[in-house]
Amino acid sequence: YTLTEGDFHHLKKARLTNLHIAPPALNILTIMECDSPENSISLREHHKTSLSIFQ
Repeated sequence: YTLTEGDFHHLKKARLTNLHIAPPALNILTIMECDSPENSISLREHHKTSLSIFQ
């Protein structure tokens, strides 16, 4: 699953709500504040289930 910049801001806002998601799924969202040579951030395959609630 690839996050666009818009997706990232949506997820960042959504993680402040009371969602029952395992901490590792949230922790991977916290490392995306830095500048990256790419505009999209690809998550590993096993994170798809954790993020599918936002799709």
